[in-house]
Amino acid sequence: PWLPGWGERAMVAALLVLWVEVSGHLLFRFVLGEHGIDFAIFSQAVASIAREGVPWVTLANAQRLNFLTHHFSPWLYLPGALAWLGVPAPVAGVAFHVAGLGVAFGSLYGLARTLGLAARDALALVLVAALSPANRAALSWTFNDELYGAPFVLLGLWQWLAGRYRRAALAFLASCLCKESFFLVTLAFVFVALVWHRHFRPAPERRAAALALLPLGALAFVAFVAYFFLQPLLWGKAFDHASKLANLDQLLSPGALGAKLLYVLSLLVPTLGLSLASARGRRLMVLAVPGVALSLASGFDEMYRPLNYYAVVPLNVGFVALAAGVPALQARWGE
Repeated sequence: PWLPGWGERAMVAALLVLWVEVSGHLLFRFVLGEHGIDFAIFSQAVASIAREGVPWVTLANAQRLNFLTHHFSPWLYLPGALAWLGVPAPVAGVAFHVAGLGVAFGSLYGLARTLGLAARDALALVLVAALSPANRAALSWTFNDELYGAPFVLLGLWQWLAGRYRRAALAFLASCLCKESFFLVTLAFVFVALVWHRHFRPAPERRAAALALLPLGALAFVAFVAYFFLQPLLWGKAFDHASKLANLDQLLSPGALGAKLLYVLSLLVPTLGLSLASARGRRLMVLAVPGVALSLASGFDEMYRPLNYYAVVPLNVGFVALAAGVPALQARWGE
């Protein structure tokens, strides 16, 4: 049976309570007027889609702009459609946020089972991930594009590890519709999946994987170049967040270096560093490189502050890497 004992049932119950608690927490913060600025910005974008069909916002940088030129997030049209039907924009945004949370939980469990973990161990992994401080802080802070895209990364990894390459490509394509940073995560995934195919999947499947994933990688690369570098030609403005890249003085500042070291450690502590203890785990951690690199290169301290939603993709890739390394760790420890 899927839940053979009381331990498994207790963990599922805890995850369900957490799932309900996150949605209630976000909505109560909104009702009490204690929501963060991101919650307000994304609510404004969703409401604008419902009214005008375009995500106009005025809260992002004190002027009216199309949010898609600030962050590439066409996914907002889904909660926008819900708002168009009469659901309040904040509620519509939270609804898709908690739906994504369910996708993330289910995908992490599914890939852990695919990697050979027993049901109890897989559920324990999901519970530890869900309760890790960085995930808790991210999930209860706001709904936003980073948190919309992260569940699709986990879903895509699960489908890839299960040999469903087209579904994996579709999942990563969906992540790219949530935020422009997922273009880079997708490129990292395609690199790992094709270069190290034999370490994760049977060699005869290499051609099927390439046919599904090479077009995904090409599309992600073109989208990355167009959005990051061609905005002046496409929309008559530079990419808003280019100004957040740190200059040399900021990069070498002792305070910033210390904060960034703490940020990197905060990504490793939830898995006790075991995400890097196996060869397969280290290969999977390549997917964390884009998010970590963008944070470390930024002069915007929120991006490298521990317990922030910017860490959600690298952190959860770490849990995937931990699951992938379990067989090697058990063999090393004689279990």
